[in-house]
Amino acid sequence: METQRNITDLPLEVLDLIFNNIDIRMDQIQLAQAHEYLGEAFAYHSRDTYKRMYIGAFSPLNSYALLLRTCGSSVRELSYDVGSEDLGKLVGKYCHQLESIEFRVTASSAHLMESLILLLKGRDSIKSIQIIMERDVPGTVLQGLTEFPQLRNLDFRQNAGDAVYEIRKLINLEELKIKSSSYHEQVNIFDICAPMKKLRCLTVFNINILSHGKEDAPLMACPALEELTLQQCLLSAELPHFPRLTSMTLASCACNIKHLVCATILKNANSLEELDIDCHPSPFDGDNFLEVLRACKKLRELCEPIRKVPIYRAFVFQIVEILQENGWTPENPFTLWVFDRPKMKWIKRLVAQSSCPGIIDLNVVKIISK
Repeated sequence: METQRNITDLPLEVLDLIFNNIDIRMDQIQLAQAHEYLGEAFAYHSRDTYKRMYIGAFSPLNSYALLLRTCGSSVRELSYDVGSEDLGKLVGKYCHQLESIEFRVTASSAHLMESLILLLKGRDSIKSIQIIMERDVPGTVLQGLTEFPQLRNLDFRQNAGDAVYEIRKLINLEELKIKSSSYHEQVNIFDICAPMKKLRCLTVFNINILSHGKEDAPLMACPALEELTLQQCLLSAELPHFPRLTSMTLASCACNIKHLVCATILKNANSLEELDIDCHPSPFDGDNFLEVLRACKKLRELCEPIRKVPIYRAFVFQIVEILQENGWTPENPFTLWVFDRPKMKWIKRLVAQSSCPGIIDLNVVKIISK
């Protein structure tokens, strides 16, 4: 008489086909809960399905307990918005390869973030964290981030407050993004970044950029910084010198201090290769536009509305001469982006009449209406 066999005797490959024919996830989970081997089969079937996992305040403990127990080792990115202490314990126990975490923190849930950070303390795999912090959350919740030795990327978004200054303790950051929900919140951003000797990329949204230090004791900020992006910021002080800065973007920024933007660019002229400047009021007229081109000898790409820059034959010919002096050729042209198609066509026509036609690769920026 043939030995009786059941579903747990089937190989993983066959069980994979069975799970594949179950369309509803909760039905898959119920089957996986029936036997330890079926849980293994569910993990085999899921593969990278749970590489990114979302856990919210109303995530059911039973189903997520199974997901974390069977598939936790495949989770690389976790959005924790925000679960419970029990779910946090399961994350700490089973998600051994976690690389990235997103937190949404309120005053009432701050202890859950602190608890999870404590459970993951010392985890070498965690390299990236995003934190969206609401008003009235104490800055002390950020102190635990120093327990992640390989943390290199932080995306911090806050409503308002001084919690942002806790970030300066993360001295090994290589990429930092700071976004304020309060209009032009005053933040001494370069005081925060000064201890970060490895910081390569800095992106700042909606902040009033304050003075970076006393005149008699200038701050040496971000010696390794290569990319700087300021978006919807108010420039209230000249930016410091960054010896390795290759890319600077000022997107929808405001600056009412005359010549401040140009002075900042010229301060970093020796290393800049890319400039994307959209600032109000426009920082460039004809003379300082030429001054920037002449000083930034490594500059290979410029995006600027050129609202106040006059376009006429002698001026365009001067641009061509400067670019020739800086080593650009028709075979290796300088890239210029403008916001106005008629101006772009007029510049192209004049360049074609110059001593070096084709030295500028002209493009028009596409404005996407919201």
